[in-house]
Amino acid sequence: PPQPVKRAQSSAAAVAIVQSMPKRQHYTLFHQLRGNSRFWVHCCCCATLEAISFAVPGVQGLIFGTCIPEVALPPAVTLWTNFTFLAVGVLCGALLSRVPDRHHPTTLKLLFVVATAAFVCLALVAAEPGSGNQPSGGLGVLVLLMAVGGGASLGFPGIGLAAVVASAPEVPEAYSCGITQLLSQLI
Repeated sequence: PPQPVKRAQSSAAAVAIVQSMPKRQHYTLFHQLRGNSRFWVHCCCCATLEAISFAVPGVQGLIFGTCIPEVALPPAVTLWTNFTFLAVGVLCGALLSRVPDRHHPTTLKLLFVVATAAFVCLALVAAEPGSGNQPSGGLGVLVLLMAVGGGASLGFPGIGLAAVVASAPEVPEAYSCGITQLLSQLI
């Protein structure tokens, strides 16, 4: 059975570990990942939520600004909803780094459910314009949903990537995390 790979303490150490491997070992590591269905489930789930969390701040101005003429939020409003999304996401990420490893699976499932619920509610708010130049429920609801969505979707990558690494202990984390990040960019 393959031995667990020594974990790097820094990104420079991770690069040094990968560069010191013979080229044939790279193929072997990718072959090991190919058959690891647990890794691919974790990798695809994390990459998808990361991709969504990257896209939401970028497209919400378009959705609430031009695609729904009844709502047409001004840029000053979308600036604050974006700020709320990102600030709460970063804060939650910092707080979630304190979650013990044994609670990671439950925490990840909860974050996925909360993010999904927040984004579904945002879609419903976008689909049902309210009176005047505001989304249904008012701007407070929009800001609250952006905060909840940001906290759940941007707050999870630290423990999400830890789950990806744990699902493939025989492969250096540079490979497992690198594939996850590449996939999130492709999505």
